This record gives sequence, C-alpha cells and structure tokens, in this order.
Amino acid sequence: MNNPPLIDVSFVQFINDLPAESVSNPIYYKLYSSLSDIPAISIRIRAKVLYPFNLLLENLVSMIDCSLLPRQSVLIDKILAGRIYMLYPMKFRLFNETLANTEIMSSVDVPTINFDPVQANSTSPHGQYTMFHQAYKQLHSLVHELSRSKYDRLWLAQYLGMYSIDQDGPYRDSISCICDDICSTRLPLFILCPNRRTNSGRNRDRWISNVFPSNKSIPDPIKKIYRFIAQLMGMATRKKHYLDFKFPGFLWKQLVRDQITIEDIEAIDI
Repeated sequence: MNNPPLIDVSFVQFINDLPAESVSNPIYYKLYSSLSDIPAISIRIRAKVLYPFNLLLENLVSMIDCSLLPRQSVLIDKILAGRIYMLYPMKFRLFNETLANTEIMSSVDVPTINFDPVQANSTSPHGQYTMFHQAYKQLHSLVHELSRSKYDRLWLAQYLGMYSIDQDGPYRDSISCICDDICSTRLPLFILCPNRRTNSGRNRDRWISNVFPSNKSIPDPIKKIYRFIAQLMGMATRKKHYLDFKFPGFLWKQLVRDQITIEDIEAIDI
C-alpha cells in the first residue's frame, strides 16, 4: 500500500478512494493482512497524516547530512527510526538522487578481465584460482572508481581458450560464477549458518561471515577482499545487476543500519 499507482497522480484522490467505514474492510485490504482487522476510517486518517509528514520530511532531508552514523546525530537517529513511514516514491527519489550525486567521471576505460575457467575448476589453497580471485586480482585497484562511473558494466569478460566475445553473456556469467564462489567453501570469507551445520530449522542455505579470533584483528588482505565484495554490491545497486548472494536477513539489516531482532537470529540459528 506504500506505492499504489494513484499516489503519483493525486494523493487526494487516493485518500478519497479509501474506504471510510467505522469497521474493518478485509475485502478491500485483502492484499494487506496487517490492515484487514483495523477500522477502515482509522487507516484513512493515518494516510492523511502520512502525506503531509512526508512533505515535511522531504524538505528536511535535503538540509541534513544523511551520511552520519547512528548516535552521531539525534535528528538523524529520529529520521532513521521513522523511515518506515516514508512513502515509496519519496524513498525512490532520494535514492536515485544519491546515486546521481555520488557518480563520478571515470578516468579509466572499462578493463578486460581474463578468466581461466579451467583453472577456476581446479583445487587451490584459499581459493586462489577461483573466478572470484581472478577478478579480484585484476580489478581491486580499479573497482572503487569504476563502481561509481557511468559505465553500464564494471568489466569486459574474456574467457581464455573459448574465443568469447563479450556481448553481455560472458559478463553476466562471470558475475554468477563470482557469486557462487563467495557463498562457498572455496573461499574463507563466509560459512554456512548454524541451521545448516546442525541440519535443522529454516534457511539452511544461508551463509554468514566467517568467524575470526576475538583477540586478533582480521588480516588486512581479508579486509580488502571483504571491501571488494561491498564494492561489487555498490556496482550492482547502481547498474541494476542481480547478485545471487545467499545471505540471511540480519546481514542485510546490518548493511542498512537496521535493528536486528531475536527473530532474525533465530531464522538461521534455532
């Protein structure tokens, strides 16, 4: 209900079309089970409040620094806590503006990355021959700039020995192979969730960050690889690419600074 087509045309008309009975209307709200038992007039009143709230919030957001971390600004913390009340069109507009404002003109051309699929299928210590590591070795010094460029893709994929011409097929295939490597035992970056290791509960196919000794810092080479994965995520966000990362909900929540609940933990560790 956060993004009906009518909102972009006329919010007033959208409000007027909502039921106004003093009882619930489960038929009208059949697609929104959480609203099916609430009196229809109450939903309508809430919608009337949310619209001016979003207008005020949109004017406010343009004047503040949204890059501040939690607990660095009381105002930012309040806005983050209330973001569930932001209408989708506003979120989408702010999101696209952020992407446009952080885009840069790249000083380098799109590189050609040579992938050796035969070598990638061979056993190697710490996954050094995987498609992921092949991409990392050739891209890690360029990805920060390329991931924020206007290019449609981050690299051109050349499969050695296959005489492939990258018309988007090899590029997308290389991304799929990289994702498969990341969520696998071929690399020491992520491990299967507890539910998979105990063969119980839900979400047994989810992968979580590897566990490192608490009395030691994560080695710098590993940190750089994790950063590279984050940059791939940024690239996918900008270019509308799909990355098949099998991460649990609480990991995604951490990335967007959302609060993790006990239910999130139980989803992969009962």
